[in-house]
Amino acid sequence: MAAPYAITIFLGSFLLFQVQPILAKQLIPLFGGSPAVWTACMLFFQTVLVAGYAYAHGLTYLKKRKQAFVHLCLLGSGLLFLHLDLASSRPVIGMDSPIPTILWLLTTSVGFPFLMLSASAPLLQHWFIAGNQGKSPWKLYALSNAGSLMALLSYPVFFEPLIGISSQARIWGWGYTLYLTLCGVCLFRLLQGDNASKYPTDGAAEQSTKGQGTSITIADTVLWFACSACGSAMLLAVTNQICQQVAVVPFLFVLTLAVYLMTFIACFGVKRASDKRLSAAFLVVSFVFTVLALTAGNGFSLPVQMSLFIGTLVSCCMICHGQLVRLRPAPSALTFYYLVIALGGAGGAGFISLLAPQLFDSYVELPFLVIVVSLLFTVGAWRTRASKETPRWFLWLGGAILCSQIFFSQFYVRVLNQGVVESSRNFYGTLKVVEETDALGRRLTLKHGVIVHGRQYQDGSLRNLATTYYGPDTGAGLALRLHPRRFDATGDGNKRQLRVGLVGLGVGTLASYGETGDTFRFYEIDPAIISLAQKHFSYLHNSKARIEIVAGDARLSLQREARQGGQDKFDILVIDAFSNDTIPVHLITREAVELYLSQLRDDGILLFHISTRVLDLMPVLATHAAAYNMAAIKVVTPDEPNVGRYESHWAILTKNRIFLENELVRRWSCKFSPRKIDWTDKFASIWHVLN
Repeated sequence: MAAPYAITIFLGSFLLFQVQPILAKQLIPLFGGSPAVWTACMLFFQTVLVAGYAYAHGLTYLKKRKQAFVHLCLLGSGLLFLHLDLASSRPVIGMDSPIPTILWLLTTSVGFPFLMLSASAPLLQHWFIAGNQGKSPWKLYALSNAGSLMALLSYPVFFEPLIGISSQARIWGWGYTLYLTLCGVCLFRLLQGDNASKYPTDGAAEQSTKGQGTSITIADTVLWFACSACGSAMLLAVTNQICQQVAVVPFLFVLTLAVYLMTFIACFGVKRASDKRLSAAFLVVSFVFTVLALTAGNGFSLPVQMSLFIGTLVSCCMICHGQLVRLRPAPSALTFYYLVIALGGAGGAGFISLLAPQLFDSYVELPFLVIVVSLLFTVGAWRTRASKETPRWFLWLGGAILCSQIFFSQFYVRVLNQGVVESSRNFYGTLKVVEETDALGRRLTLKHGVIVHGRQYQDGSLRNLATTYYGPDTGAGLALRLHPRRFDATGDGNKRQLRVGLVGLGVGTLASYGETGDTFRFYEIDPAIISLAQKHFSYLHNSKARIEIVAGDARLSLQREARQGGQDKFDILVIDAFSNDTIPVHLITREAVELYLSQLRDDGILLFHISTRVLDLMPVLATHAAAYNMAAIKVVTPDEPNVGRYESHWAILTKNRIFLENELVRRWSCKFSPRKIDWTDKFASIWHVLN
């Protein structure tokens, strides 16, 4: 009798979580590659989950035959509202917060089917306990999370690298149809067993801590909500931190969400996983890992950093979800319990997506949430302090960790704000203008998260010095100084004018290479960067070239200009748009390169800034170059600390043989991996390019 329910719950959860990376992968390129796209997606999914759980809870008040009729009709009508291929969607973006647009796209593409699927776990468990007297439903909840986990793990390993987006959408639709059929089977079995007790006694499930009886207190409900909200918020906070260090790609979203689900599976499926003593150990681990990740993170290798953040997520979620298990009610209150958990999940997602950017100038959600976890642990210890199963030292441990975390958070915020002249946070991330001093004098630095996006010395003689990744011998410096068109004979000894496109503004450092008569056209999606570059840095103002700034996503802006026509083509096009430590993936796909070449002269030079610790993007760009009969070279220049320059890596794609044969260009060129890796809008996997 349990097999149909188990299979249906597993498939429903699989579909529920499989659709999330399918849609997120398509939305990320439409909104500038920001990690906030995923938090907005999670806000949508968690909110619709609440609606689904509320629907399931309300449906339980109907008689079984009416439940069957209503649910099957609504579930079947979901096929009419299914549209998972967003290739035709081109929303207008560039504003401070595109979250309403993202929510609208998700609603119109999968909103109603997702609502129906989200009711799967609580509704089917309710039907299970109505038809299977004396059997516990809680293992089915662990099975539900296992189905979700399987969906997440299979996506980057199987679906993303092997199947295109259109085919993924089609397969998902077939899976939804199969789920509809299986639900019909479960309802048929249920209606055949009307003699079963509606709410059986489950001795194993009834025996636990406070909250297990039929009476549910307000304190229990508040703790359910708080624990669920804290776990959900921790998931998104850790995801944001990791995306700042690596790249905004579905694999990383899947990784953290999979870890989050594993904690649910462990706590609800393994009895000892929710033990209070284990929670105490996790509390200590969460504090230690948070301190190490946030204070010494940049000194660790990427795997160590990832391990610290993931360890923090596991520790905090095991504490929160263990508390949920210890406070679970009798099966008769199952749907209400799940509804409160869903409300908490949506509340946590809403906090990270909507409130945190308004409350914090920097990404300080992680230490803040560890404080909340410590508080929840302490409250739990205080409420059961009279129990023999709860030693008094639990209360002292929770209080000590709570005070230590508060002290550390204050120290961390003070360090983050040291030397900050102005800060800004919006949908696209956090920006800080920091005043520093070195051997050359006072300087201002623009930081996006932990990544330097430009720097300018303030002494008059050094204000036009090209610093960081933009020195004269870097790929960009060589192209802007040595483009052969610059030196075509004009008869008057003057240099020829250049038209330069630049995707990504930073502080406008490359404008320092502009000559009289040149046009430098910058494309920048983040309005805060435009404001800070013009307010605190003078590269744009001091440039001899004519400066143009186009606000909005560069790829969409270039597509619009290509359709409208009337623009001269570029001699040089520089792709220098970093989302923290990497270029947004949608700016380096084959289709993106094709667009760039349509806006570039035949003898033009296409450059990509690829200085990243994490990914080796040169094979991808070399593959694109070969597809369009272009040469590809990699230019690497070393650190020059005496003039404020970092080691830089640039990829140059061009058909201009004169430029390629220039002595300086040949001197700075270096070898790179000859691997063939073709990234397209429908497929781009970071597995193949990880350093």
